[in-house]
Amino acid sequence: MLNPQDAQYVNSQLQMLGYKNHRDVSDDVCRTLTEYPSLKPKTELYTTNDGRSRQLLNLSGTLPIDYRGSRYNIPVVVWLLDVHPEIPPVVFVVPTANMLVKAGQHVDNDGLVYHPYLSSWARGSTLSGLMYYCREVFSLSPPVYARPQNQPSVQRNQSMPPNHGGYGGASSYAAAQPPAGFAAQPPGGFGGYGPPSNFGPPANFGRTLSTSEMATGFKPPASITPPAMPVRPPDIYSATQQQQSAQHKQQPNEQNEVDNAIHDDVLLMSLRSAVADRLSREVPLIDSENSTVMNHELESSSTLSSSSRKLESMLEYITSEEYRIDTQLKEYTRKTAEIKKSLVTMKESEGEEQDLESMTRPKYALYNQLIDAVAKHHAVEDVVYYLGKRLYRKDADDDIFTLDKYMKYIRQLFREEFHHRSTIKVARKEAGLPEYI
Repeated sequence: MLNPQDAQYVNSQLQMLGYKNHRDVSDDVCRTLTEYPSLKPKTELYTTNDGRSRQLLNLSGTLPIDYRGSRYNIPVVVWLLDVHPEIPPVVFVVPTANMLVKAGQHVDNDGLVYHPYLSSWARGSTLSGLMYYCREVFSLSPPVYARPQNQPSVQRNQSMPPNHGGYGGASSYAAAQPPAGFAAQPPGGFGGYGPPSNFGPPANFGRTLSTSEMATGFKPPASITPPAMPVRPPDIYSATQQQQSAQHKQQPNEQNEVDNAIHDDVLLMSLRSAVADRLSREVPLIDSENSTVMNHELESSSTLSSSSRKLESMLEYITSEEYRIDTQLKEYTRKTAEIKKSLVTMKESEGEEQDLESMTRPKYALYNQLIDAVAKHHAVEDVVYYLGKRLYRKDADDDIFTLDKYMKYIRQLFREEFHHRSTIKVARKEAGLPEYI
């Protein structure tokens, strides 16, 4: 689990150092620190080959590997340039004081790491992926071995590699190779000192970064004195010397064949283990990604179905509104034509004397009948109103307008009003007018 202090330190340092893609770099670094807790973020001075220096973020610590059934920790430092992840990081193997770099296919004498993952670095490449591939190649051929406590007098010239950014407070370290005699010694040689440097670290190679655990018990003897040869007659001594010479020539060949067979078996087992480990890590990620994509697609499908139903409802509403507007537009066009025709008729008859009755009367007989019925209806109501007022006048002559006469007139008027109201109702219905109240 990622330490919150490390995450906060990474974010603050990336912003302070002015990394171009600090958000992407922070996510990449935090994922790597979560997967490899043995790595820690640091801000140190990085010196390039041309002597320029600048403060950069690095991940320093150890990478755990499995070599020949044992667990080892390889000290490394990963420098992140200020345009990461547009260009690949720089990875160094940084041995401790009691270790030496073993140059090989993926590591040079200075400890600089080479790998196809770095040479084909792309925008989607990650630090955790780089660490995984470094573990794979280091498990096949460890890049460090224990420094012998007593160096033989005949050695190759040692050289000082360029600065690796001040890892561990040192500007450089010695990358001396083992003595030629030690490198050529076959596995399982004299004294049981372990395999030579070209077969990885010896059996007592340190397992952590601590000095006590990285220390080795390798101590070649100062001299190896074979047992004294017995004195033999000259003819027998000559034959025996030739036989021993043939045996010494045959033993390295047989030993090389055994070593090659063991190395092939170890390589095959390492490859199988690497493939199984990668599958066990990649398959759950792929399943999780596919599940997330599937859920997103299902949500999108549901949203699209709901939107489709809304669009269909809106389309039906628009169709009905279009029909209604077309109907009103036709009615408007018809009314406009009638008004224009009436205006033309009025202009033509301006000089003639007009009959006011004919001008105010409707054009259609149905409307004339409706107007007459409405007028008669209101006239009946007026007559009933005034008859009631006449009945209650104090100065009225009771002999002339009695209650019987009033009731007789009322009954007659209400019969006429009923007829008029019935005519009004039928005419308004035929004309399409609202019902008369």
